[in-house]
Amino acid sequence: MKQDAYYVIARSAFGEFILWGEKTGQSLKIVTSYGTIYPAFDEDEFRKRGADRSVQLFFAATSKESYDLTDMKDAPLFERALEKLEPLDHDTMYGFVPALALGGVPNLKNLQKLDAHVHLDILSQVTERQIMRDIAKDALTEPEEHTCHLSHPARR
Repeated sequence: MKQDAYYVIARSAFGEFILWGEKTGQSLKIVTSYGTIYPAFDEDEFRKRGADRSVQLFFAATSKESYDLTDMKDAPLFERALEKLEPLDHDTMYGFVPALALGGVPNLKNLQKLDAHVHLDILSQVTERQIMRDIAKDALTEPEEHTCHLSHPARR
């Protein structure tokens, strides 16, 4: 992925960030509760659509379900969190206590309404970041580009 300047254009109720790159558009998603970073960039599509149309399509096609987290039984949490913990303000979020990175379990019982700045700061300190593969891009490339060739030390 190209070097770029990124801006947060959306934050979910659970602290997931959608980033917009000046050169790459909506090409990064950060799921803070799990410490995962998902790159996704289709240069040809971005060039064809242009920045303005790409951001319009992003907001038009986004659903609240796509930013919901699920519990251990794969059941969505947002509606239940909203009912139990009440609506969020601009500076609050739903977070797991204890944090998932510290052994917390993703269930409604462990969700709390938290100060977003404080909780995100804590998560940044205790959560190991994992950059995930851009699987859509991988699907378009040749299989041998994904193969890791290891040589046995004794055969070098």
